[in-house]
Amino acid sequence: VLERTASAGETTVTESITPREAALWNAFSQQETRTLEASEHAAADEALVLVPLDDFGLLVVAADSGDVDLTFVETAARILTAALQRTVHVTQVSELNQNLARTRAELRERDQLATAFRTAQRRIRQATTGSGVHEALVAFATTIWDDAWVGKWRARDDHITPVCEATAGGPATAHGDTDAASAVTSPPLTAATTNEAVSVANTLTDDRYDHWSGRLLNFGYQSSIAVPISHNGLVRGALEVLSLSPDAFDEEAVASLTELCHRAGTTLARLATPSGGGDRVELDVEWSTDPPFFSDVPDSVRLTVSETASISENRFRIEGQAHAPSRDDVERYFDAQ
Repeated sequence: VLERTASAGETTVTESITPREAALWNAFSQQETRTLEASEHAAADEALVLVPLDDFGLLVVAADSGDVDLTFVETAARILTAALQRTVHVTQVSELNQNLARTRAELRERDQLATAFRTAQRRIRQATTGSGVHEALVAFATTIWDDAWVGKWRARDDHITPVCEATAGGPATAHGDTDAASAVTSPPLTAATTNEAVSVANTLTDDRYDHWSGRLLNFGYQSSIAVPISHNGLVRGALEVLSLSPDAFDEEAVASLTELCHRAGTTLARLATPSGGGDRVELDVEWSTDPPFFSDVPDSVRLTVSETASISENRFRIEGQAHAPSRDDVERYFDAQ
């Protein structure tokens, strides 16, 4: 359909031209100038001169057939076509410039993220205190996004307490199951409990954490991500990163934050382990009853625990070795538990 986009003077020419008006439509489809007397069409009360404007449309002049200077009309059509082509070219150049600017901005952001990530890695690796680790995480997050804080998790009552904040007086606050009547569910608590990252792409529309999202919105934050700080299943806290924009955390951002929090958990575990000098000491301990964690172990099976981690109040992660005549003996024992 060709629709009228502009007109000059009073005219009775139709508002649109479709293939059903073959006499008029063919001037456009066949790209040739046509002059039609009033009796040859029903689009107007006057004779029409139709000049194609390439793929842009038609220039339609309505007048008495003897009053039209065809050369003048065709010249005007060429000028109009050239102007339309320039407009399209300018629009295309503008769109290309905008796309180029977006690409450059994305490259700068990625370069900024990579540089900040390397700096944070080094700071975490060289940290000598827990606060140094927490500060490195917050510094990395606020290099890219708008706010961040680290909370220390207490597994026995599912409670989290801020230990490092980028913005004093911000949304970070102690919360959890200290009082069942006023318990608050939040992404940092969920991340600490499940040992998995939790993201909220839009605090306005995500209804999983109404109370917490409302708190973030009071400070203007429209998206967030909470990442657990853990090592070998032992969660020590969570990092929450906040943004004033929705959908601020893509896959690359999530991967970077997760990797740094894992490294932070490893460093915190190292710092929490006494590192006195001297030789390593190994002790053989005999239990008067069944050893911890395992009961009724058959005489043919010996279980050696090398590492344990408290995941929550009633959950533990245990690593070690099983010594038995066959794999079936071990599997039968655990199947029976």
